[in-house]
Amino acid sequence: MTLKERVTVTTAAVAVLAVATLYALARFSGSSRIHNHCQVLQRSGWWVDNTSLVWQPQGCTQRQYVYDDVVRCMKSPRSNSVGQYALFIGDSTVRNKFFAWARLVDADIDGDTKVHSDITVRWPGEAGIAAQFVWDPYLTGEVTQQVLRGAYNETLEQPRLVLLGAGAWHLRYANESGGIVGWRRTMDGVVQRLAESRRTGATPIADHVYISP
Repeated sequence: MTLKERVTVTTAAVAVLAVATLYALARFSGSSRIHNHCQVLQRSGWWVDNTSLVWQPQGCTQRQYVYDDVVRCMKSPRSNSVGQYALFIGDSTVRNKFFAWARLVDADIDGDTKVHSDITVRWPGEAGIAAQFVWDPYLTGEVTQQVLRGAYNETLEQPRLVLLGAGAWHLRYANESGGIVGWRRTMDGVVQRLAESRRTGATPIADHVYISP
C-alpha cells in the first residue's frame, strides 16, 4: 500500500470515528432536552426481567428507590419527624402509583383490594409512615375539593405529599364527562387551586404536590 493510499484510509477512518462520536454525544449526552424528558422513560427502553418489572430507559439509568428514600421524602421541613402521610387521589393509574409507593415501605402489602374504593395503610413504628388512596377518577369528589381548598380538620389531616391524576375515565365515559374538554376544565381548576394555595397567607395543600400525567 502506497503512502497516498494509507493516508486516504486513515482519513476515512478518522471521519467515521468522528461521525460515530458526534452521534453518541447527541444520542446519549446528558442534555435536558433528551434525558430529562418523559419521552425517554416512556418510549425508549425495555423490561429488565419479568419478576421485579424494572424498566430500563435507553441511554440513561433510572434510579431504584428504596425505603430510606421514602423516609427522607416524608420528613417535614418544619420538624425532624415524619408524622404525616402521603395522599393519592384519582383513578386506577393513581392507585397503581399508590401501591408502587407503598411497596417501597412494605414489599408484602396486599394489592388485591376492592377496586373503585378508598384505601388506607399505616405502618406503626419509629417512622410512623401512612398513605391513603382516594378513588375519585374525575377529581370532583368532596375530599378532593377539601384538599384543594386546604380545608383540613380532625377527620382529614394535612398530608406531607399529594399526588393527583385523572383522564382515563374522561376518555372512557366521554359522553357524561365531556371527554378531553371536560378533563381540561377539571385540570385547569386543579392548577388554579394550586396557584392560589401558594399565595401568602393561604393554607398550603401539602409540602409537595404532584399531578400525574
